[in-house]
Amino acid sequence: MNTLTAYEKARAIYQCWILSLYIQAGINNRKLPHDIFTKKLTIKNNGVVVATINRSSQGTPDMNGIVDNLSNITKGTCFLAFDEALDEIYGGKPKIYSDNPTDSLRAIIYMMRCAFAHNPGSPEWRINKKKFERSFKIEKINFVIDFSQLNGKALDVSQHGGFCQLWRLMEYCMGIIEINSTKKANNQE
Repeated sequence: MNTLTAYEKARAIYQCWILSLYIQAGINNRKLPHDIFTKKLTIKNNGVVVATINRSSQGTPDMNGIVDNLSNITKGTCFLAFDEALDEIYGGKPKIYSDNPTDSLRAIIYMMRCAFAHNPGSPEWRINKKKFERSFKIEKINFVIDFSQLNGKALDVSQHGGFCQLWRLMEYCMGIIEINSTKKANNQE
């Protein structure tokens, strides 16, 4: 039985995304040599070999592409966990999203989650409900995304202001989840 709170799950997955960014930077900046990923790898559980992976005969893989995918998939998993945590904090999804920071955050995270959930390797916008066919804004972090013209398009960081804005969104969301989860835990004591 999983006893982690939605906050703890979100934090753990968020840390995996951060780790993927470190790995990506290490590969892209040649701090992690590509050949370490082609060496024989033995996986043990309690001292017992459970698997051996040997990619040496397959040559050096496209590590830049692989770490880009790793980063993308862990980012998508963050949105899934963030959405679950926000639902735990605020209850079910709003029937109508108001123009306030909380509803905007929830709509943005939910739509990001949906883009990754339908195709984690190549996220695509699926805006099937009128209530999402508009612009959402979180003024505190200067984050704006207009979903009105995105349905069916591949997710691209330029649609929401680039990586810097994505970083602000992720940090902001994690902060909101942490603060509200702490408040909720304190109220239950």
